[in-house]
Order: sequence, then C-alpha cells, then structure tokens
Amino acid sequence: MAWFKHDACHPGFKDVILPTDMDCPQVKLFKENLDVESNLDDDEIDPDVENTFEDGQYFFSTAQEPNHDTSVFQTSDQFAMAMMKRSAPTLLTYGGNYANMRELAVENVLPFAFPYGTGGPKCRRRSSISYELCIQRYFRTAMSQFMRSDVILVLHHMYSRQLSFRSGVMTCRSSVNGKSVGETLAEYSILDFERNMSTVDSSNQNDSSNMNPTPTNTLMKAISTLCKSLGFTDHAAKEGRQKHFSVMDLFGVNSLFLTVSPCDECSFRVRLFAKPNEWHMLPSPDCSESECIMDFELRKKLRCTYPGACSLEYQNLMNILIEDLLQWDLSNKCSKGIGILGRVIGFARADED
Repeated sequence: MAWFKHDACHPGFKDVILPTDMDCPQVKLFKENLDVESNLDDDEIDPDVENTFEDGQYFFSTAQEPNHDTSVFQTSDQFAMAMMKRSAPTLLTYGGNYANMRELAVENVLPFAFPYGTGGPKCRRRSSISYELCIQRYFRTAMSQFMRSDVILVLHHMYSRQLSFRSGVMTCRSSVNGKSVGETLAEYSILDFERNMSTVDSSNQNDSSNMNPTPTNTLMKAISTLCKSLGFTDHAAKEGRQKHFSVMDLFGVNSLFLTVSPCDECSFRVRLFAKPNEWHMLPSPDCSESECIMDFELRKKLRCTYPGACSLEYQNLMNILIEDLLQWDLSNKCSKGIGILGRVIGFARADED
C-alpha cells in the first residue's frame, strides 16, 4: 500500500491512511502442550488441502448479467431510452459491502493490473479507441497481470455489458393508433420520453392500472427491444443449436465428427505466454523422474494462475486446425483447397468449456 501511495502515486490510494506498526496485529506463539492426550491425535487429514492458500475472489450477481431482452437495464423501456439517447452503460464495476455500492474505476479495482492508476478503458489517449477494442487489446498484451483469472473476470464482465448494449435493436408495430410510427416519433423529443419514464418510475409503488395513458407511454408499449445473447447464457446455447440444425438442413447430415482436446499442462507455449520476460528452457527427454514431476507441477501452477495464456494457446491451435489442416478461409467463409479431410464444403464449430 505504501508503494501504491508514495511511489506509484496511484489515485485510488490517495486518501488511504497507512497503518503504523502500532496498528498492526502482534503475532503470539503458543507452545504446544504434548502432555494433553487430545493433541496427540491432531494429525493432518489432507496436507495438500490444508497447505493451500487461495487468492482474492470476485463474484458478480446474476442480476447484473446482460439479458436478451433488456440488456443491462431493468426494463425494456429503459433499454429503448438508452438507445435513443445513445448513452452506453457505465463502464465501471460495482463494489460490495466494503465499497458501499459505489461506482469504482477499474484502475482502483485492479491495482496490480494498473499499478500507476492509469491506462484504463476510459483513459484519455492520443488516438481514440472504443471500449470493446481496448479490452480486447488488454487480453492480447504480453503482460502476465492481464492473464490472471481475477482480471479476466472483471474485464469480461465489463466487456459483456458493452457488447450487449452495442448489439441492441428496437422493434415496434408499423402503426400506433392508426398513425405510422415514423410520424408519431416525429412529434416528440427525447425530453418527452424522459418525462414519461420519470412518471412511470414514480408510479411503480402505486396502482399502475389507474394511471392515465399518455401518448408517449402508448408509443413505448408498442416498442420492444432485443440484443445479442452472451456466449455463456442459455439463450445463446439455444441459438447455437438452431444454427447447427440450419447447417444440417442446408448441407445434409454431417458426415464426420472431429474433436480436438488440447491439454494446457502439456503445452510449452503456455509457459511462454504466462512469463514472457523470463528465459525458458525446453525440458530434456532424458530428465529424471523427480525433474519431470517438478516440471509438471510448474506447468500445473501456471495453468491455474494464468488462464488467459491457456486461452491464447487454444485459439492458436484452433486457427492452425481450421486454416492450415482443413484449408478453410475464416475471412471469406470458403474453402482454400484440399486439406487433411479433402475439400471442406461446410462445418459447424462448437467449443466446450
């Protein structure tokens, strides 16, 4: 904390009061009494579990996840109003009890990823860049702190909120009260819709059935919103099944099922992605059993600590399989020639987590 405040001048630690030696808890050691019979049976049950120390964890409520109908907003009307005003959802994370539900900048939430308190998605840059591309760039940067699981979880949550809003569309009936929607929208401004939204919000605690319908309220009821489903949702799985059935209906029943199961613990490239600033030696095929086990434990630790490196390796392997072995052009969606399975007419890809 002292380094973040004095050396790095991190703005998130500007008002933090550093504890003194008197404030730190004092460790007291108690000598074990071997004369007590109850202490004789105090043996380890599972040494691997008891000697494991977990890092900080982040949890997001399901209420904050983007929805297929309302995106990151509570109602379809709020989503429609945001698209009319072109106001994207806030690109901030929400703290828990320790932050009193305040909006926190990502540089303050992830100080080890942004040690100097700058470089976040909303940072002013010489060349403007969208929030989505900025977050994508983080995951392609050769810096190990962006490959940690906690950083990926927070940034992916922010990326999902932006992606859900960007893909939003509004659908409505062709006419409202005998008048076309275009003519009706031309009669009102954004302020009229904002007044209608404030009136609806103030009447939520009352009986809304007795509320007199306004023209803008009638128009908002005729509008429905939709957005792109995120990959881990049930709706996205349903949409994926529909696409697979469409491919089968177009080309016929699939003639071959190809599965690829890469192992992150057996890949040397994961170590290169996770620790790009270190010198790595290829393990010798003539190494002893103890050296082999030690190298395996190291690969296992890197895999669990830096899952972002595993994701990069998986995407590289899939690109090699599709573009080189199957000879399929991902950009033009067509075959480039004859691959290991002949000339590919079409295929449907599915990734299992």
